[in-house]
Amino acid sequence: MRRASAFLEELLRSHGLEKGVRRAQVLALWPQAVGPELSKLTRARAMKEGVLIVDCADSLAAYHFGFEAQTIQERLNALVGGPVVREVRFRVAELPPQLEPAPALPRSWAEPDQRELVRLGRALESAPAAVRQVLYQGALSGLRWLAARRSSASRCPVCDGPALGDSLRERRDAETEGGAPCDVCRWDLARPLVRRMAKRLEVDPRSAGLRDPQLYRAARYLAERSLSQKIQELTPLAVVEPQVRPLLLQTARCYLALLSGCAPDQVGEREFQRLDLVVRRVLGLTR
Repeated sequence: MRRASAFLEELLRSHGLEKGVRRAQVLALWPQAVGPELSKLTRARAMKEGVLIVDCADSLAAYHFGFEAQTIQERLNALVGGPVVREVRFRVAELPPQLEPAPALPRSWAEPDQRELVRLGRALESAPAAVRQVLYQGALSGLRWLAARRSSASRCPVCDGPALGDSLRERRDAETEGGAPCDVCRWDLARPLVRRMAKRLEVDPRSAGLRDPQLYRAARYLAERSLSQKIQELTPLAVVEPQVRPLLLQTARCYLALLSGCAPDQVGEREFQRLDLVVRRVLGLTR
């Protein structure tokens, strides 16, 4: 009987997946190759035909890493276990925002059941060494996500997944703001594309533009928060300045349209009930 590892290696080659796994390994091992401090100034973006493209925070960092390219290349190939990287190129590009370190989580909340880890280890015993670590890390992340989902953890208001990466400040604010976004959604919320779409949604809640459902949810979350803040700011002004009320009404209609999925001019009495009582009174929608 053929060994499972030999079968898996042949399967990866026959489907053209072996190179993809190696590329994923290189990108995942970048922080280990340059160290935790230097990895904060860079991000391994992509690799094509053996050329690794690395984004740098500024020109000084790109200049410095350029002198170390050969050493880094050799270090990466040693970590991967073969001559996968033939060249490392550095360029200046905007990096994702640095995430605040997550607080320590109770093991019962953050870690999967030990029996699941044992089963995972046994399942990967026959996997090729080249892909074993990648498969293990991916499966472990999934098990941790499932463990958190089973618990009473706070939920991400964008994707409804477990907010495993909440910062301490966000955890404190979560009680009044309905939860803090998870780390993945926090990256999406910082993207210029998402922020531009959020501005469009504030004016036209039915506008389209982002085909990716996750990015659209992130833009909608930003738009809802912004409109909610504007309602809070406009309400006291409308009390003393009646000419502000039409603007408050239109802002409230756009906000409720986003929440209900209808057009602003279709917002009716049922939707207005979702507003705070004080806001409704200022708008003359209740006695």
